[in-house]
Amino acid sequence: MKQIYTYGNYLKDKFACKVYKVGINISGFTCPNIDGTVAKGGCTFCENDSFSASTNEIKELKGFYLNLDSKENPFLQKQLEQLEIQFNAISKRQKDVYGAEKFLVYFQ
Repeated sequence: MKQIYTYGNYLKDKFACKVYKVGINISGFTCPNIDGTVAKGGCTFCENDSFSASTNEIKELKGFYLNLDSKENPFLQKQLEQLEIQFNAISKRQKDVYGAEKFLVYFQ
C-alpha cells in the first residue's frame, strides 16, 4: 500500500515537530455561502463559532459586516485586537493540553 504524504507530515518534517492549526475569524468578514453571495445557509460541516475562542472581547462585534465599497474601516483596531485575543487563547490551550510549539494561523 502506498503511503500518502500529507500536509501535516510535510510540516512535521520541515519544522521537526507537529505544527498545530489555529483557526481564527474576524468580525465583519463572512463566507459567501452564508452571506448569500454564492449560496444561503452556509456549509453543512462548518460552524464558525465552534472553532473560535469564547471570550467576551471577541463576541463584541458580532453582527457587524464590512462594507466592501468603503475605503475606510472604523473597526480595524478592534478586529486586530480580536485576532490577537483569539490566537493567544487558542495557542495557549494547545500548548497546555498538547505541548504545542509551532502554529499555523488560518482564517475560519
